[in-house]
Order: sequence, then structure tokens, then C-alpha cells
Amino acid sequence: MKKIDMHFHTKASDWTRDNNDVLRESREKWIDFIASTDHDIINDDLVIDARVNWMKSVAWVEISALDDKATGKSLHLTCYSDNFREDIRSILENTREKRKLKIKKQIDKLESNWFKINYEKFIRFYKNADVNIDNLNNSNIAEYVFQNEDKLDKLLLKLVWTNVNKDDFIQKILKRTWEFREIGWEEIEPYEPTVEKIWSISRLNNYFLSLAHPNFTFKNDIEWFLKFIEEYQDKLNWLEINSKASEEWTKLIVDTSVKYWLILTFWSDSHYNWEDSRHWDLWDMNKYVDEELVEEHFEDFLYELSKK
Repeated sequence: MKKIDMHFHTKASDWTRDNNDVLRESREKWIDFIASTDHDIINDDLVIDARVNWMKSVAWVEISALDDKATGKSLHLTCYSDNFREDIRSILENTREKRKLKIKKQIDKLESNWFKINYEKFIRFYKNADVNIDNLNNSNIAEYVFQNEDKLDKLLLKLVWTNVNKDDFIQKILKRTWEFREIGWEEIEPYEPTVEKIWSISRLNNYFLSLAHPNFTFKNDIEWFLKFIEEYQDKLNWLEINSKASEEWTKLIVDTSVKYWLILTFWSDSHYNWEDSRHWDLWDMNKYVDEELVEEHFEDFLYELSKK
């Protein structure tokens, strides 16, 4: 069986490994094909480095996009091209710049609510850790804040009258949809491109789009997933099976791909050096997917590329 991973991250966005680490592990695991899908930034160097090392790779990016038709919620699209043009690159740059502005406003708000956090110190912390400061997000804020958990627990208890772990902090304090958002969430003008806009650019330039990790994007809301697919069925080329998709989600994704003639992409969404509840390590397979299915869709993927 060919070993492939069409969705993982590097230090270009929010993983802990650089391109050399990825290539070394790919060789050790005898991975045949890799495609780095860093968040809102194109890792051009990895494609070049992979080919120099006689490894197959393509340019790919994970785009933050707004579903402005079906639900009005944000989601992620993975997008492929042999030659990403300035149109998509400028959109990605704008997303990163606006996200940085949002992060600064959130940190300022946390500081006004008695958190010992300062934006300049926050940025310096991640620069010293060799993290790309152009791609910081709510997870980085939570990681930074939770360095001193003992004092933090007492503060949070005073503010929200309940215990809050790191995941709760992200979901309930740093996002607009939850009850404690007045402590650390700030709204700025919408900055994510719409799914429709990304599709229009992709159609014009022969980019390919896949819906990333629907099992995490839609969680238990299968109705939302089906509504989204119905709305955008003519705008997606591919649909992803994540390494940690449940048996129910895996079957649903496969059935949906058959119904709408969508090519399947795969896998890990790997971010870290360790396994967590949402991400696996590079190449780890979904236990509900057989090798034949991977082979079949990967061959379809290669065929589509050959037509470009």
C-alpha cells in the first residue's frame, strides 16, 4: 500500500516540526507522498525540499473560509495547485494580518480583566520558541496563559465561578459563541474569505478544493454537514477523511463521496510531536478505512493532477 498524508502542518503555521523534521520522519516511515496544508500560508519550500529528496509532494494550503450560505460559520478548506497565484496569496496574507489584529485585541482585553498577559511579551515568547508569529491563534493564547495554572485557577474561579481547563478556556472565553466571551473575545470586521470566493478563484485558476476534517468541523451536527454538501456540491472536488474520524463519520463521508462523485483525501491533520484528542502523528491511518479505498482515491487524485 502507498503511504500518503495529504493534510499535516509544519512550523510555517502551528506544528512543532520544521521541513527537515517532516522529511526525515517521512523517510523513516517510508511515506510515498506528502502535502503540507499549513494554515493560511503556502509552504513552498517543503515542496522543493521534498522533490530534491526524491519524494513526491504538491503545494497545498488549509484556508480559513466562511460558509456564508448554509450556516454562516467558519470552516477549513484544503486547496491544491502546482502554481498558486497572487490572487490566493493576497487573500491568505490578509487573513493572517487580520487574525494578528484580533489576537492583539483579545490579549489586551484579557489584560484588562486581570490576566497577567502583555502582547509584546506574548509575541517575544513565541519568537524565542521559534514559532511563526504570523500564524498565532487562540490555542497559542491558551497555551501562554496556562503556563502558571495554580494562580490562573484562582483567577478563573473568581471570574467565572467554575473550573476551566485549557480547552474550556479556548471554547468558552476566546470564542464569541460561549458564555464567558466578555473576558477575552473581541470582534473585528469579517476577514475570512467566503467559500464562494475561494471556489471562484479556484475555478478560474484550476485549483482543487477539499473539505477538511468534516468530523471535527461539524462535530455531531450531521444535518449541517449534509446541508453544506448539498449547497456546495458543485464547488468541491474532494472530501477528506481524517485519521480520527469515527466509524459513523467515516461511513458518512464515504457514502457522500459516492453520491456526489467526490474524490477522498486523507489524513492526520498532524500538529504536534504527541498524540492528542484531535490530531494523530504523520501518516497514522484511520482504522475504519481499508487500504483499497486509499489506493483507489489516491490514483484518482494523481489522474486529476496529470490533466492539469
